[in-house]
Amino acid sequence: MQLFFELKKNLILSKVHPNRSFLFFYNHLSEEVTMALYITEECTYCGACEPECPVNAISAGDDVYQIDANTCTECVGYADSPGCAGVCPAECIVQA
Repeated sequence: MQLFFELKKNLILSKVHPNRSFLFFYNHLSEEVTMALYITEECTYCGACEPECPVNAISAGDDVYQIDANTCTECVGYADSPGCAGVCPAECIVQA
């Protein structure tokens, strides 16, 4: 029953702000399905990926940048493809 109310709320919100309501719906689904990318050890620590993330899921680790799997949306609702992977010169951002 709660899912029904969430969907109804999202339908109402879509008339106000289409991208935002999609993200509410996506966030509900993401509790069940984790969508995330992973930065491999080939990371050159250049930092090009961090400003590309619309949800601030990328942060500097000790030797490589890291992506928070619980926050990453793979840019769904923001872009056609993950922005971080598109700007990575080392091509080290892959599916988790």
